[in-house]
Amino acid sequence: MLLKVGCTYHGAGRPPGWPVGSGRGSLARMPAFLALPLALWPALTGCNLVVQPLDLEEELDLDFDGGATAGGMEVQAVEPTWGLTSGGTDVVITGLGFDPSTRVFFGGAEATLIQGYEDELTVSLPAVTDPGLVDVKVEGDAGSVTLPGSFRYLRDGAGLAGVVGYVDYSEYVGDYWSDLTEPWASAAVTFVDPLDFAWQDTYAVGTDQCQLDYDWDGTLTIFDAGVAQIELSAGTSTFVLPWSEANSFFTAELSADDFAFASGYDLEPVQPAGLPAVEVEDLARTPSSSFTVLSPDIEGSVVTYVDPVIPLSWAGGGGDLVLVTIGLRNAAGSDYDAIVTCVANNDGAFTVPDLWPSWPSFRQVDIQVSMVRETDATLDLNGSGSAVVGMYTKLGAAFSY
Repeated sequence: MLLKVGCTYHGAGRPPGWPVGSGRGSLARMPAFLALPLALWPALTGCNLVVQPLDLEEELDLDFDGGATAGGMEVQAVEPTWGLTSGGTDVVITGLGFDPSTRVFFGGAEATLIQGYEDELTVSLPAVTDPGLVDVKVEGDAGSVTLPGSFRYLRDGAGLAGVVGYVDYSEYVGDYWSDLTEPWASAAVTFVDPLDFAWQDTYAVGTDQCQLDYDWDGTLTIFDAGVAQIELSAGTSTFVLPWSEANSFFTAELSADDFAFASGYDLEPVQPAGLPAVEVEDLARTPSSSFTVLSPDIEGSVVTYVDPVIPLSWAGGGGDLVLVTIGLRNAAGSDYDAIVTCVANNDGAFTVPDLWPSWPSFRQVDIQVSMVRETDATLDLNGSGSAVVGMYTKLGAAFSY
């Protein structure tokens, strides 16, 4: 089925059910502050799911071996039973009683006849605006036959994203975290009706840009492939992501050992009901383990201090972009007074401007820096691209100065 998800971005938290990792605890050597679960991921939150009446198991039972007959015309089969909204592909209709007067319609759009015989028509699929089920109507002097909901249009995904998500390796850095020393990995992937989408859009309005308490207001129409799980593999690293009915994602928290650095994760074959199998090479690509945050010195053994203008520098990783989330905690350390999110080109340095409503001294400042690697993978099913990113995330802290 298709699930329409109307989502507003908020500067803290992941989508409901998206694993953050098991790291929890208090800040050692920072007794004046309470530690929050460090869920500073810009995310798609506050999502309302609206299930559209599109049941794959029912809609694609398109076996016409019994034939559909009207007057002197009979339609026995339509092959294939799906195509793209851009049209142009060949569709073969077999039956009896076709003649030069015969016309074929997909929904209200007339197909172009390429070749016709009494028992077989080959037509060029007409373009339409919207995806979904349409009737196939064959009419002529011999009669008219309508096959209700017998053909499915998929949106032409060329230049758009057809699958979104992430594969992430996260770790707390700096030895002032207590009981937060173990890294973890997590992943979440879902198929969508193709749209213009990139993960960095949920952080800021452009590259080398920052936003204060940014809200991303967008809609994802999620395609439920009707399978219980998917499998991603990279060399000897393979993991299974179960489908979450509550969140409409294939998602799981993983062992850190499941994460393969500097690799491409392939999507193993998935068989949606009534559609060809989908498999994608390099659905996601991951950064290298060489990624290091140089300044602020969040990876050091001594707590660092930061001004409201925060110069960042880093090295390694081999990614395409760097995503930054900085949260200024309140006086009690129990929440955030403000959150700034940034997207930076991976050129080694970026300065976070002073966007803060206020900058009181000696507040805990949580700093998250993620090296992000993108992919150019394409889904053969509809020509859409993959917006599944590989991420290596460093989670540290400082004091305001």
